[in-house]
Amino acid sequence: SCTASRTLAEGKESGKCARLLWHKLHHSNYEKYPRLGIELHFLSTYNYLKSKMGFTLIKGTFHVKGYSPDGDSVKFKARTKANWLKVRGNVKLNSKSHAQLRFEAIDTLETHYGRRHQPDQFAHGAMHSLLNELGITGVKWNSNMTRVTQANDGTKGYILCREAERYGRPVAFAFKGDTDLVDGSSVWFDETLLKQSMNYHLVDEGMAYVTYYTGLFDDLRCAMTVGYISAKCGKKGIHAQDKTESGFI
Repeated sequence: SCTASRTLAEGKESGKCARLLWHKLHHSNYEKYPRLGIELHFLSTYNYLKSKMGFTLIKGTFHVKGYSPDGDSVKFKARTKANWLKVRGNVKLNSKSHAQLRFEAIDTLETHYGRRHQPDQFAHGAMHSLLNELGITGVKWNSNMTRVTQANDGTKGYILCREAERYGRPVAFAFKGDTDLVDGSSVWFDETLLKQSMNYHLVDEGMAYVTYYTGLFDDLRCAMTVGYISAKCGKKGIHAQDKTESGFI
């Protein structure tokens, strides 16, 4: 509706205000040459905004062999292990130095949920969409479809991440391939980059619901919401049979 569109636009502009201030300070000399008291105040503001808004870019590889990937969860190995120290919280790594990612802002149906499963065509559809986009091929499962036994994985990619949640999973936006951006650097994350992420891809294909927690910037949240509404209106993927208010049959 017009009201919904206006609210999204206002939220997007609100998010841009703080982020543009961060951007301006980031490209100024305040950090190196705090000459006046007012500049010391700007430096304090800059450091605060940087700590809250900066996403760390971590390059590495995606892995599924021996695991049970979902549409919004996959193992990732950082090229430089020390980059995990730039993420708030304690990242949990297994013996292979693989971290279990939790995709930011989205939720897909589970392929395994205790002894129950959610609608297979959408749960597995989201997973296959993710693996295809990441370039992971030749995936074979064990007899009860709970673990990948063979796959051409280890494909290159990178993530943008700020923190790990309480279970040690990095909350991240995931990307395929390589980038000219520097590994381990703090990245200005905008709508253009967002739309290259696996997170946005799954929403745009109608394979994921949006799920927001506090801390995701308004302009990114609005961009995700617009993509979600577009997929829903077009009845793409899960939206063709969505019955979230009455339940699946």
